[in-house]
Amino acid sequence: MKPLKATATTSQPVLTIQQIETIFYKIQDIYEIHKEFYDNLCPKVQQWDSQVTMGHLFQKLASQLGVYKAFVDNYKVALETAEKCSQSNNQFQKISEELKVKGPKDSKDSHTSVTMEALLYKPIDRVTRSTLVLHDLLKHTPVDHPDYPLLQDALRISQNFLSSINEDIDPRRTAVTTPKGETRQLVKDGFLVEVSESSRKLRHVFLFTDVLLCAKLKKTSAGKHQQYDCKWYIPLADLVFPSPEESEASPQVHPFPDHELEDMKMKISALKSEIQKEVEKRGIEEVGIYRISGVATDIQALKAVFDANNKDILLMLSDMDINAIAGTLKLYFRELPEPLLTDRLRPCPTPTSSPSSSCWNT
Repeated sequence: MKPLKATATTSQPVLTIQQIETIFYKIQDIYEIHKEFYDNLCPKVQQWDSQVTMGHLFQKLASQLGVYKAFVDNYKVALETAEKCSQSNNQFQKISEELKVKGPKDSKDSHTSVTMEALLYKPIDRVTRSTLVLHDLLKHTPVDHPDYPLLQDALRISQNFLSSINEDIDPRRTAVTTPKGETRQLVKDGFLVEVSESSRKLRHVFLFTDVLLCAKLKKTSAGKHQQYDCKWYIPLADLVFPSPEESEASPQVHPFPDHELEDMKMKISALKSEIQKEVEKRGIEEVGIYRISGVATDIQALKAVFDANNKDILLMLSDMDINAIAGTLKLYFRELPEPLLTDRLRPCPTPTSSPSSSCWNT
């Protein structure tokens, strides 16, 4: 922000003061809140003993989430302004494409490339991560400890805040009007594996208020918006759920060719090894590793490089967000022709101590 503001008063500004204040609205206030939190927490951690309390710091941090609400309300306008500025100013476009975020202090040489959209989302992501930290702190805090009720209150405030902005931060939740004049809104979406023509295919399913749509995620370059190929859709009014007696038997999936299966095993083994090294190097302290999703376009880009056996894979790994790296391994497992817990084992109960079912012994 400082370099951009410095050029704003010159004869050739990258952005005007108004554009800077719109794109980075409330960022300085958010920074000051977290700096105060860090400055108060750091000496307590460095001089830790059984008498130290810090619940009041988390409670105060949670009570200042109103600043984040103002940031969220401006989020869509900030993205639109940044996009317009990139289109009209080549210098700002170049800056937006070459953004780097510093890694943890113990890995000063580690920088992660991010898009402007991902960078502007980070304050919201920070609230999510802080909520996860509060969950973990409560797990390890005795109920009778003076910090416990303060941490509980901070967690309650954070969860209520996330619930209130959940739809505001995701533009896909915005209601749209169909050509017939009906209002349509996205209710839920997620990945699933579709069994079609005796093969398994990864699909992204969207549940709207009036229709269920199944699509395939296209491969796009890093930083580009996600794009989909529509495979099929069904109006919710036409959905019929058969009873168990009326349901057809699950279709048989043809065996995967041995040589292709071996190639995939080798690829996943190599991928797992490289990702494990990267996670151990800079992801051990990451809250929610393998649980928090990375940027989908980054995951697809990394997978494409692995598929092509590109020699630049190690360099790309070092620059990629750690959650995107973990997400790439999860994507490979999702796209397996047969899941790790195979279709043959699905009817079987999960073994406890000594499984005796025939399907576990064959």
